[in-house]
Amino acid sequence: MNGAVNQKVKDANMADEHFVVASEAEKEHLIEIRKSKSTNNAMKQWIATFKQFLKQEEYKELEQISNEELGGIMDSFYTSLCTLKGEKYKSSTLKAMRAALNRYFKDTRGIDITLEKPFVKANELFMGLLKENKQEGRGTIEHKKILTEEDKSKLFEYFKMKMKEAVPDPKIIQQICIFNIIYYMGCRGRENLRSMQKDMFSVKTGQNSDISPTVKNFGELCKIFSKNKGQVIYHLKGHPMRITKK
Repeated sequence: MNGAVNQKVKDANMADEHFVVASEAEKEHLIEIRKSKSTNNAMKQWIATFKQFLKQEEYKELEQISNEELGGIMDSFYTSLCTLKGEKYKSSTLKAMRAALNRYFKDTRGIDITLEKPFVKANELFMGLLKENKQEGRGTIEHKKILTEEDKSKLFEYFKMKMKEAVPDPKIIQQICIFNIIYYMGCRGRENLRSMQKDMFSVKTGQNSDISPTVKNFGELCKIFSKNKGQVIYHLKGHPMRITKK
């Protein structure tokens, strides 16, 4: 009997170990880290712009405006919004703006300005703006020009020349490192590149003393690679600047 009771107590203690209650501070931290810095910055920027609009048009303070009133104000905000040069924003910017404002109002009021009833008219106007942009050629995204092979060759030759100096400039060495990281590991954007830490890299020496830097958890930064495989770049012997990735 005592053995059965002890087993039950043991099982209960083991079950308890599966649950560690998180504090409110820990919960808030988890909520915050799901948002990237760029996302938070965009939200702050656009809510500041919206508050500036409220002040310019002599509306009440945002905190004093009801959800019903907010829907009517969004009508005017969407249709009045323009750049400092007085030009209309492109569709990509408008979408980013509304998404940022929506995140803010979800966090502070628990409302969705893209779906709820007070914002029906505002959303119809918003969709009309996107359609107008498409008709007038502001609905497309302009991508940066691809770096040509000729440009890359010039850049590599410049780096090689600078590294042959008796005492290479530390700024050049830094530029080389940053270029290689961005060029070979830049598929997840600038923020993930900025968040890289030195402990993410391991450097191994292969045959003929070739150096092979490896990003240990690159899969977590770039989802097109398996999380079980690190991203490897190889230094080619005889070419101080030219590396290739695996």
